[in-house]
Amino acid sequence: MNNHAARAQKVKLLITGASGVLGLGLAEAFQVGGVSDFAIVVAGRQQVSCWEGLADFRQVDLLKPNALISLVDEINPQILIHAAAISSLIDCRIDPERALQINANCLSGLERFPDLTVIGISSDQVFNGQEINYSEDAIPSPVHFYGETKVAMEQLVKTMGGVVVRLPLLLGAAAQSGKAGADFELIRKLQAGENVNLFCDEFRTPLSSRAAGAVLVDLLSLLVTEKKLAGVFHFAGAECVSRFELGKAICEYHHLDQSLLQSSYLSEFSKTPRPPRLSLKCERAQNVLSWRPPNLRQCLDPKG
Repeated sequence: MNNHAARAQKVKLLITGASGVLGLGLAEAFQVGGVSDFAIVVAGRQQVSCWEGLADFRQVDLLKPNALISLVDEINPQILIHAAAISSLIDCRIDPERALQINANCLSGLERFPDLTVIGISSDQVFNGQEINYSEDAIPSPVHFYGETKVAMEQLVKTMGGVVVRLPLLLGAAAQSGKAGADFELIRKLQAGENVNLFCDEFRTPLSSRAAGAVLVDLLSLLVTEKKLAGVFHFAGAECVSRFELGKAICEYHHLDQSLLQSSYLSEFSKTPRPPRLSLKCERAQNVLSWRPPNLRQCLDPKG
């Protein structure tokens, strides 16, 4: 087989939001293996350094109507990962129209491409946090507008027969977008000698961006052969811990001063409603992808 024929057989993959924390983890996963099966295009407002040598770049402004439709029509990908999002609860509340467009409505109209499989990156924030844990078929019940935008995105993706991937609180280094994993932000503050307030009654199942990227590549590989695979997947860490417990674990792992951690409670925070407990069950990922959710120590390991 000549090189031209080999390239022709690659699956065309388009990724939005490649400059974020998940994008960084996904790029690392492709560097380890799997990139040879895909011809990747990352789309955004500016080129993303961590994808150099792995993907081509296309400039796109998702705030413009039909911008994503035009790009899909141009490059004709078989799979689209929509990871672009405005994730700040405050930013979503201040500018709901912009948040809804980026997080969900930019996908409107993609149903005209029947051969396109859309993977929509969602969040545990679609739930209200009143249950012990949430399975893939749990009914969303968001308590803030960010969660509502993700529910809107999920509905669009499901209508197109695509795949929804819900992620928890992500850990990992700072990405080109300026966003960083929860552990990196905390480490930065503690190394600067700052006191940090962390909730004792807000529980999450944190996952490293590297682990999220790796299992997402596994999902992509399966989609190449199982094109009708649809529905919801949860990718989350094996341990449900409070924000304060997470802070202590970060301090212990990185040998930082725990005395700078200050405990606080959700009742003291009134700006935006926050779900108290978001524990994602990952049974479908375990059964379909043979994935084993990593424990907290594995997630805190920069190389894990």
